[in-house]
Amino acid sequence: MQNKEMAGTAPDTAENTALEELDQNVRQLAQDMDGQCKRCKMCEKECPLLKRWGMPGDFARALLSGELDPARAGDAAFECTLCGLCTQLCPVRGLQPHALFQALREQAAAREPERLHPYARLLRHERVGLSRTFSFFGIPKGARRVFFPGCALPAARPETTWRTLERLCELDPDTGFVLHCCAKSSLMLGQQDVFQANGRDLLERLERAGIEELLVACPDCYSALTRFASSLTIRTVYDVLAEVDPEPGPGLERIKTAVHDPCVLRGEKNVHQDVRTLLWNHGCSVSEMRHAHHKALCCGRGGGLAEARPELADEWLRTRLDEAKGRDLAVYCAGCLQRLAPHAPTRHVLDILLDGAQAESARPVGVLEGYLNRLRLKRCAARKYA
Repeated sequence: MQNKEMAGTAPDTAENTALEELDQNVRQLAQDMDGQCKRCKMCEKECPLLKRWGMPGDFARALLSGELDPARAGDAAFECTLCGLCTQLCPVRGLQPHALFQALREQAAAREPERLHPYARLLRHERVGLSRTFSFFGIPKGARRVFFPGCALPAARPETTWRTLERLCELDPDTGFVLHCCAKSSLMLGQQDVFQANGRDLLERLERAGIEELLVACPDCYSALTRFASSLTIRTVYDVLAEVDPEPGPGLERIKTAVHDPCVLRGEKNVHQDVRTLLWNHGCSVSEMRHAHHKALCCGRGGGLAEARPELADEWLRTRLDEAKGRDLAVYCAGCLQRLAPHAPTRHVLDILLDGAQAESARPVGVLEGYLNRLRLKRCAARKYA
């Protein structure tokens, strides 16, 4: 297969061989895609990956027929940001093109572990977040909820993380604080077993400690941890803070701001509204971009794309910056903040909540500085929860 040029269907014998080479989950998803995709090009028009590889139905048909071998399909899968925009745009209810690419990643990672070499930094970052050195569980006796900021926010905005904890403790003095990793990198890179084991261990530990509510600041953490059946209620801090945030008085000077919604939360309408409520209450006039809310656009780091194929990730970045048209950006994903801040005035929603619309634009933080920030934050937490 050369890009979008598909040859004719292979003979039955070749097709049977091709089917045998596919994992059961990949085969089923590809068959569903081939049979249900309307070839309407709605997703292809919006996605750089599909512009290169063709419509999902044609891609699936080529895979099933043997025209596209599994190794080449794996190449495409690792060019996907897994952002889900294709699924959102698809007119066929329940059809999920990005799920096929996720399944292909899992197949490729199991058969060819060397495919994950370009993502060594991401996986090392995850192992660090799961280690005893960087983890912290501050759970007061009788606590019923904990603040779980994830890895990226403490690394990029440690003071913001701490002040957010203090705000939550004003609402409930027994609020706990947990520094740990959700293992989302393993999930998106096809290591489902690693992700499942770590996620279950984390939630079971919190349940045993009597925690009933997990408050997350990181969209990736929210997306990852809500996949598990758990007795815990998982909410975003934006939800919690928007409930108690007072409306502003008249005459508040406002700064025109465009919201960059994280792609992993594209289906969370309530979170979108909570964020915009907080921005309005603290001096921002939201000027929406074309890709917002359920049509959120990936910044280019989704799926680890910026690690292995930075030139492809930059296609997504340029589209987002073109839509911003020079407006200030408000983000509620620290990873997106790191990606966008070098190119446009970018502030985290929590900074705006804490310091108002005049909060300084964020600057990107290097890897070493991020690790040091997390260790300093852990030391502060250890004193608070001693």
